[in-house]
Amino acid sequence: MEGPLPLLPLTQGGNSREVVEETIAQLQATGHQDLLPLSYVFAALVFTKATDKLWLKERFYKMHDILEGSWAYQGIVPKGWILIYYA
Repeated sequence: MEGPLPLLPLTQGGNSREVVEETIAQLQATGHQDLLPLSYVFAALVFTKATDKLWLKERFYKMHDILEGSWAYQGIVPKGWILIYYA
């Protein structure tokens, strides 16, 4: 069941790079790349250190092509909810 995976960073002990990496791997392995934008948004809620924020931006920037094709990403970006870029 991949649906809840993007929520893992919000769980106790879930705010780690390892959890985000595992979530990304699972979503890609099961063909649920459409959930990657949600993973980014939820992880961004709990990553508060500047180094973790930069890592998160860079990690998801590497998947820009995958994200850009997602219906979820296409719905979020025009509203300005998510920006994946280098600051």
